[in-house]
Amino acid sequence: MIFTSGNSDLSCVDIRGMSSDCLEGTLGAKSVWKLTYHSERCDGCSAFISTLRASIQILNNLPRM
Repeated sequence: MIFTSGNSDLSCVDIRGMSSDCLEGTLGAKSVWKLTYHSERCDGCSAFISTLRASIQILNNLPRM
């Protein structure tokens, strides 16, 4: 799916590629806006980001070796 309204012309593939950078806080403000705009309108990308966020939290809570 591609949204071209406004300045958010990202595809779902683009969103998947940017999601971890966004969650780690290394994505620029404009890219965060585009990712947010898209994922608020795309159930698949919203679910992907939620799953990625949960996975990162689980991994961060594992004991360090």
